[in-house]
Amino acid sequence: MEYFFEENAGLLVIAFLIRLCVFLFIGKEFEQIAADKGFVSAKYFGWTFFVPLAGMLMVAALPDRGSGAVQKDDKRDQLPEL
Repeated sequence: MEYFFEENAGLLVIAFLIRLCVFLFIGKEFEQIAADKGFVSAKYFGWTFFVPLAGMLMVAALPDRGSGAVQKDDKRDQLPEL
């Protein structure tokens, strides 16, 4: 087992750096999604960076706080004309 790590140390470092970059990108994107929903906090970055699946599900389940991105359709509150 030690032989594997000695031979592939450079490859493992590159793989770790790629993983780090990907998770940084995912964390920042999901932090922005949470902010768009009205939840401004760095904890959403932390959750998606350290525990990606749980963090993504947490951000996806956040309700929209009415930031104005979605407009209410007034016609749904009225009965249709016959």
